[in-house]
Amino acid sequence: MKTAFLAQLQARPGLSGVQVTYGWPSGGADGVPHKELIALGGVRMQQVAKSLGNLRREDRYTLTVIVDVVQMTKNQSACSTRAAALQAEIENQLRTDPLVNNCGILWAEFMGAEAQDLYDGVSRECRITCSVQCVARI
Repeated sequence: MKTAFLAQLQARPGLSGVQVTYGWPSGGADGVPHKELIALGGVRMQQVAKSLGNLRREDRYTLTVIVDVVQMTKNQSACSTRAAALQAEIENQLRTDPLVNNCGILWAEFMGAEAQDLYDGVSRECRITCSVQCVARI
């Protein structure tokens, strides 16, 4: 699911110019981190028996997706607004295709997010940690 979702996000026109990675990036082509990124992070999983004898199981995964925007500005609102727009791209992709290109899951959906506004004295940053829940049967 993670690999299929990565490909979908990388293909979204609204994310053109945004670094979208499997895991946290090491930097851009020039070694400098991008100013806008979406990183598909860690996964938590629960497994529940779905039939007699525990032969059939349902897996519930929660994928952490990090949206990070850094801007050289004094305006935190502009930075946070841009990060929220990137988060909306994630939500819209899942609404458009909750089966994530038929990658073997029953469904995936955006479950929520937490935003942090940061300032280092020079630049503004907004980091949004999103949760995407997926369900599969094995």
